[in-house]
Amino acid sequence: MTPRKVSIGGLLGEYERRPIILPEFQRPYSWEKTQVATFWGDLKTFRDRYAKHPIDAAYFLGPVVVMETNKNITVLDGQQRLATATILLAAIRDIARECYGSSQHSELDYLARDIQRELIEKKDTTPLVHSLKLGELDEPFFLQAIKSDPPAKTKSQLRSHQLIQRAYDYLRLEMSALVQKQS
Repeated sequence: MTPRKVSIGGLLGEYERRPIILPEFQRPYSWEKTQVATFWGDLKTFRDRYAKHPIDAAYFLGPVVVMETNKNITVLDGQQRLATATILLAAIRDIARECYGSSQHSELDYLARDIQRELIEKKDTTPLVHSLKLGELDEPFFLQAIKSDPPAKTKSQLRSHQLIQRAYDYLRLEMSALVQKQS
């Protein structure tokens, strides 16, 4: 194994054409509100540090262990963090779309489109490939409730689905409050 630093954009972004998948033995999404709130708090702390010292600021998501092939990237460790980062990106996308609908800021529509096409989906792939594919039990719900643009109202049937929905609701509420505070 050769460790290397890669940004979220480098892993999920448009220049990485391979899908990110989970091996069959990975557990379902399991982050409770406490872990999601810690993740959000870390990001807010980073934002403050970045505002003071943008050149020196760096955010460490934590180690993400992957196995790469020519066809895909398999996540061996870091699934919860990558899934939560994707949920946050979806919340940002949806808030940008909502704000765009109530104003003349076309930049927000472009932001929402770019997040969807460059970080949640793999732009211009046929068939459409999403950046992160969760396990067999979570992927159908994750696809409809998080990765679809606009997201579909989907009934959460499993505990992991409820946790995904709660993470989205929490992060969307926090992002909305942050946007309102900045306005």
